[in-house]
Amino acid sequence: MLFIVLDSRQSGPAEQTQASVRAVFPDSRCVLLESHAAGDMNEALADDEGPWFAVLYAGERLLPAFRRELETWVRSLEESDAGVLLFPAAADGRRLPAASVPRGPVLWRTKAWNSGLSPGFADPGLLPFERYALVEKQSQLSAAWHWPERQSLGWLPAVTGIPDTKRAADEWRELAPILKGRYSAAIPGKSPFVTVVLCLFNDAEYLVWAIRSVCAQTYPHWELLIMDDGSTDGAKETLRACPFSADPRIRFVRCERNMGKSHTLNRALSMARGRWLLELDADDWLMPDCLRLLAGRAAQGSGAAFLYGSHRLWHERRDKSLIMGRIGERPKAMTVDSLLKDGFPLAPRMYNVERLKQLGGWLTTDPFEGRLYEDLQLLARLLPFGPPEEVHEVMYHRRLRMSSITHRHPGHYAKWLQWMRKMLPAISPSQD
Repeated sequence: MLFIVLDSRQSGPAEQTQASVRAVFPDSRCVLLESHAAGDMNEALADDEGPWFAVLYAGERLLPAFRRELETWVRSLEESDAGVLLFPAAADGRRLPAASVPRGPVLWRTKAWNSGLSPGFADPGLLPFERYALVEKQSQLSAAWHWPERQSLGWLPAVTGIPDTKRAADEWRELAPILKGRYSAAIPGKSPFVTVVLCLFNDAEYLVWAIRSVCAQTYPHWELLIMDDGSTDGAKETLRACPFSADPRIRFVRCERNMGKSHTLNRALSMARGRWLLELDADDWLMPDCLRLLAGRAAQGSGAAFLYGSHRLWHERRDKSLIMGRIGERPKAMTVDSLLKDGFPLAPRMYNVERLKQLGGWLTTDPFEGRLYEDLQLLARLLPFGPPEEVHEVMYHRRLRMSSITHRHPGHYAKWLQWMRKMLPAISPSQD
């Protein structure tokens, strides 16, 4: 039987775990991996033909009782059981309290692991948070497989893979809804109420996670327009391999040369079938209730030209891992002057399509041809229609990375702002 030990960069705890496995299962194969990387786990399992495997964390230990327990579990499990969720038991048989962040299964059925939305553990495109690879696969399989719970006297979780800290608990609370999200199918004959527009330029590595967040929405009346603005990194091939690509609500539009975001958004506006349009950056993602909350407010018919909510910031490290940050700032007052002075991005933001068309869409005549600050430009032009509606929920997750176009051009805002202030009197809409 194969045992995979994660977090083995902690050499002392990893050696303890490995020694306990060899003592209890002397004929087993034990593979030590430095991280939780799905690719490494999948590679270790690629040439393993056993019907079961186990995943441990460095510092966890097995006692002789575990062998008897495992043999009992394997004999008693049904064919529809994907593995076993373990809970450590006290000496008197009491169940010990679970950690605030789930660990994921210890025992896995190989057949189950190799099935589901995507066979094996999810790669970084589908799951950019590798430390949740076990939990994500468990949740993915739960629609078709069962996960019986067992108490164990032979498994000692001395060191957990994810420290049970407040930061870890807060992060799990933010990510759990999408990791556990179900993918609801389109309702035949129902027109989309919201068009989600995802503009893409050489961000294919982030694309699948963003699409996943749309497909996990609890509100089904949407369409997704993926607008590829002349990418050269194989975005179409990435989409073709995406497990959600067959959803009829998703359309891919390729622009043969890079025109800039405002040009691309205007093309999307001409194609949108929804009454409202929501922007989603390719490296960001939505909470599963985002469209339900925004569409519910929009359906109340207040007449607002746009709606907005709150977002969570995530800081991308050089290795592409993400660190949870604070809630994003918003303008102190929703006026044109305050919006332009503060320069804070609003996310999520959902626009009334009729108002967008009345304005003629996004301007492309600024000094940067609509490639920078297109969000502020449009919001400032929409405000004269009347106050927007705010939904007081965190519904959007925004990735901050040094390679983004905004970070590459930090000194351009003053030049753009000077142009924008000159243009505002001439582009104020008629409110007839």
